Amino acid sequence: GPVVHYGSRSYMDTYFGINPSQAADTGLSEYEAKQGIKSYGISGTIMTTLKKRYFVVIFANYSRLTGYASNSPLVQKRGDPNQFMLGFSLAYAL
Repeated sequence: GPVVHYGSRSYMDTYFGINPSQAADTGLSEYEAKQGIKSYGISGTIMTTLKKRYFVVIFANYSRLTGYASNSPLVQKRGDPNQFMLGFSLAYAL
């Protein structure tokens, strides 16, 4: 279903902000990311039983960075606001 992710100021600045030292090292502009909606998108999971105790889980997620996250020079110059994830797991129940 639909998903929305919110980031605190600390989270957003840690992952999307660029401090003066990082700017000097990377050539990117300094940037202070503030709290707010980080992304929105859609996510789905399918789980099925293979045999009596074996389970397979497949999940997929698409999210679009928005606000302070998408405006970060990290995303603008080196990343992409479109984020995709696909995963698979196999489980055994005792």
